[in-house]
Amino acid sequence: MSTTQTGDQTQSWKFILVLAILAVVFSGLFDHDVWTPDEPRVAAIIHSMYLTGDFIIPQFAGISFVEKPLFSS
Repeated sequence: MSTTQTGDQTQSWKFILVLAILAVVFSGLFDHDVWTPDEPRVAAIIHSMYLTGDFIIPQFAGISFVEKPLFSS
């Protein structure tokens, strides 16, 4: 009987450990806003590019936004 209890205890600790790891890993993935002040502007530019289909010259509020060169980070 003692082997069954230790086996059950081992399984329960593994399960609790996996749940704790998953909680830590996934806790910050779904509950955050945009972090830097530039991100809302970049998101608006990307949304504008998607809606208009103009992927060559990005626009922000209907004005060409050419402050950054293409493919810059």
